[in-house]
Amino acid sequence: LEPGKWADLCAIDAAAPAGDVVYAGYTDRPPILPAGWRFEPLGHHADLARVGHDLYDTLRRLDAVAPALIVVELTGADGIGRAIDDRLTRAASGIVTTTATALSDAVHATLR
Repeated sequence: LEPGKWADLCAIDAAAPAGDVVYAGYTDRPPILPAGWRFEPLGHHADLARVGHDLYDTLRRLDAVAPALIVVELTGADGIGRAIDDRLTRAASGIVTTTATALSDAVHATLR
C-alpha cells in the first residue's frame, strides 16, 4: 500500500476471516485496521535504517505466520526508503495498490 493511504484502511470491509490478513506497517503510525486483520510491525518509520537492516528477518517472520494475505505499507521515502520500497514491491507478487478501494479489490480477488 502506498504511504499515507493507511488511514483509509478502515473503509475496507471484512473480506477475510480473522487471522487471514496481516498488515505490516510502522509502529510510530499504526493504522486502524478492518475487523479480523492483524498488525505486524516493520519498525519505526522514523528509523528506516533499522527497518532496512531488519527487512529480511521481518519478511521471514511474516512468512512464518502463514496468513492468506500480507499487506505492507511502503515507506514513500527517498534513499534507504526507496531501496526498502523496491524490495517490498518485488515481494508483492505484482500487486501494488495506491488507494483503499484498489486494496479492497485486491484483497477480495486474492482471497477468492
